[in-house]
Formats: sequence, structure tokens, C-alpha cells
Amino acid sequence: LLYRGYGRMTGIDSLVTVPAGSFPSITYRLKVIPSPPNTAHLPARYSYDVYGKGVGRIKSHAFFFSGIGQIESRLIRYRVR
Repeated sequence: LLYRGYGRMTGIDSLVTVPAGSFPSITYRLKVIPSPPNTAHLPARYSYDVYGKGVGRIKSHAFFFSGIGQIESRLIRYRVR
């Protein structure tokens, strides 16, 4: 086991702005904790996904455990049929 993750929903009905607009949203936050033995002394880190009401995922953030680099995505445009 390399790590443990604990997730929870936060920020209910927060207003989030991305290039596609502003949306009431909810955020899924995942706390990632390295499992012992953690010889590199890596800290607990967080990733998240933000979901817009009636739209779906509008923003996300992830990371590499090595600490080098992060990945973030944002909704630029969408179309409702």
C-alpha cells in the first residue's frame, strides 16, 4: 500500500468561476497520506474535483507525489442539449 486517501464533499453551493462562466458548485476533496514507511518524508497532499450544478465537472487539481508538477483543468466551454 503506497498511500491512503480520504475523501469528502465540501463547499456546497459555492460559486466557482471558470472561463465558461460562474456556477454554483460542490467540491470533492481527497486527502492523500503516504503509508509507512515514508522514508522520503512526503507530506499529506490534496487533490480536488469541482462539480457545477447542471454542468458536471468544471475544475480539477491533481499532483505527482514526487512533488514535481501539478495538473489542473478548467471547463472552457460547454453545450447543453
